[in-house]
Parts: sequence; C-alpha cells; structure tokens
Amino acid sequence: MGLSPYTDFERLQLKSTQYDLGGRFAEIVARQPQRPALGEGETQLAYADLDRASLAVAERVQGAAHESHPVVAVLMPLGALHVAAVLGILRAGGVYLSMDPSYPAARLRTMLQVSGARLVLCRPGEPMLQDEVGLGRLEVELASLLQAGGRPKQPALSPENFACLYFTSGSTGEPKAVAHTHRNILFDVGRQTRDLHVTPEDRFDLLFSPSFSAFLSPVFGALLSGASVHLLDLRAHSVSALRDWLLRERISISTMSVSTFRRLAGTIPAGLRFPRLRLLSVGAEPLL
Repeated sequence: MGLSPYTDFERLQLKSTQYDLGGRFAEIVARQPQRPALGEGETQLAYADLDRASLAVAERVQGAAHESHPVVAVLMPLGALHVAAVLGILRAGGVYLSMDPSYPAARLRTMLQVSGARLVLCRPGEPMLQDEVGLGRLEVELASLLQAGGRPKQPALSPENFACLYFTSGSTGEPKAVAHTHRNILFDVGRQTRDLHVTPEDRFDLLFSPSFSAFLSPVFGALLSGASVHLLDLRAHSVSALRDWLLRERISISTMSVSTFRRLAGTIPAGLRFPRLRLLSVGAEPLL
C-alpha cells in the first residue's frame, strides 16, 4: 500500500485557523474525542478526558495567575497530571516551565527566579518551595480535574507568543533558559508528522524528565497529530522492564538516549522482535 501524500493531520494543518498549541489540540479533540491520547500505567485517557482535565487547569490558572507574570511553573514528576497541567497553562494563554521535583531545591529556585514565575502548579501536599516569598501555589490532582472540566476565557495568541521555557543542562556553565514559541513547536510537529508519516495509529513513548526539552517532541508530536503518548519513568524501572513495556504498550515511535539504547540492546535475547516498533530515535552521543 502506498503512502498518502498527506496524513490526516497535514490536511488539518492546511485548513486550520489555529496557530497556537492549545487551539490546535482542541481541533484534534473535536475530531476524535474518544481515541486514546495518553497512557501511564493503569491511567488511560482519551482525548476527551485530557481535554476536560486541561480546561479545568486553564480555568484555575486564569483565576490565580497575574497577567504581568505569564510564566507558570509545573512542579510535578513525569505523569499524566503533568501533561494535563502543561496543556492547561497553554490554553489559559500562559507560558509553562516544567520543573522536576527530584532536582535540588537550589536549582528549582534559580529556575523560578530566572523565569519570573510567580505561580506553581503542584500536587496536594507538595513539600518543596513552600518558603519561597511571593510564590503562589495551585494544587491540582487528576481525579478532580477529570470530574470538573472548565470554561476558561479564550486567550488571543499569535504564533510568536512564547509557549514554554526549558533550561539547558549547564554543562558549559550556568543553565540557561531557552524560550520556545508556538510557531517553533508547531513547525517542528508539522515537519515530524510529514517526515515520519505519523498517523493516529502511532503510539509514542515518553521516557525523559519533564524538565528536559526532549519532552516536547513526543508529547506534542503525538497529541497534535491524533496519536497517543505513553509515559514511563525510567528512574523507577529497570531496562529489562523497559523492554517488556515497549512490547506490552505496542510502542511504534520511541525516543531514547544512546546510553539507554545500549543498555536496552544488552537485554534483548536472540530472536526477540518488536513488531509494532517502526521508528527509533536516538541522540546526544555517537551510536557505535
């Protein structure tokens, strides 16, 4: 069977009037509300579920954030709640800063100070950063978000508006904040969709810390093309568990570091096949 010159998402791009990430996500939801969007262990969310949760976040953020401080931090481990929070901030018209709670408190405070964020989304009872002066806290949990929904104000956004901030690793000195616009991310997703022939049948994995900019490609590559993204925190699982998880979750597009790939390859017995895995993206160092 030959490949169509355009995927469904490309056709949507050609006629879309939405040039922000939240608006583009809403278009995908409207087309396929009951298709799988996100998986994390026992948590399986359809597009309609993730839509409801993110709208609830957006409404709460608009009620708590101050317009002069559009950056909203997300202090949560990798998980479905983190993805819903990110989408909610974008749909509220804000700029998100993903923060991994496993990072040292001093680094988290530096990220807040550099970004200018004055509001942090976190899980109930999150102990870190409670003593930060002038920092607002908005506690959210997935179960209540899925029940609540929301009707946030529709922000007026242009493609040049910032969508998120990510910090470099600091390997050449102090970590630096890098801002990404809606245009940049949409362009990259569109390129990925075309080059990799992404369809709603694809299943992406997400194995990275949410504070790492590699978070962008699988999350938006999946959710803005009608595919699904599946989350696994490698810090809590062995590499052999990753091997079994890739098979069980029927991952078709996987992104991992070279070091993870090397370790994974060492656990694969002769003759084992991954029938659904069609693309493997590795980077950051030479692959021998």
